[in-house]
Amino acid sequence: MSEVIYFDNPNRPPIVFDTPEKKQEYLANILFYKGESSFDYYRSRTTDNPPLTEEEFRQLQAKYPQVIQEAKDATSAALNFIEEHEEDFEGFNLRITTAEEKINSLLEEPDDIQQFPSFLNFPNLGKANVLYIDTQENESYRWDNDNLKYYKINEIEIINGGN
Repeated sequence: MSEVIYFDNPNRPPIVFDTPEKKQEYLANILFYKGESSFDYYRSRTTDNPPLTEEEFRQLQAKYPQVIQEAKDATSAALNFIEEHEEDFEGFNLRITTAEEKINSLLEEPDDIQQFPSFLNFPNLGKANVLYIDTQENESYRWDNDNLKYYKINEIEIINGGN
C-alpha cells in the first residue's frame, strides 16, 4: 500500500511513498530542515572543509538505513545481554549503592555537635549525623541507626595551649 501527499498547488504533482515509514521520514525531514533540502541544510551549517559534494552527500544518505539497522541490532544485542544478566546487574548495583552510602557517610561532617554532662544524658535514640560529647569523661560518640546504639569514637585529650 502506497502513501501519497497532495499539494494545494495544482502544478505540483503529488508525492507517492512506497511505505508509511518513507512518508514519515520525508515529513520529519521537512520539519527538521525547515523547508530546505537536506543537502542545502548541510551546506549552510557544515564545518567540513572541504564540504561534501551533492553526490557524496547522497551516497552518505543512502547508507543511513544500513547504519540505523546496525544501531538497532547493537541496541537489541545489548538489551538481550542485560536481560540475560539482570540478576548480576542488580547485585552489582546494590553493592555500588551500599559502598556509595558508606563512603558518603564517612565523608559527611556532623550536622551538629551536642554536649552533655554524661553519656547517660544522651537521647535514647540518637541521630546519625550528630557528634555526641560526654563532657564529664571527655569522650565523643556517634549514633548508629542500624544497631540503634552509640559507639565511642575516641577520647578527647586536653591540650594545654601556650608557647
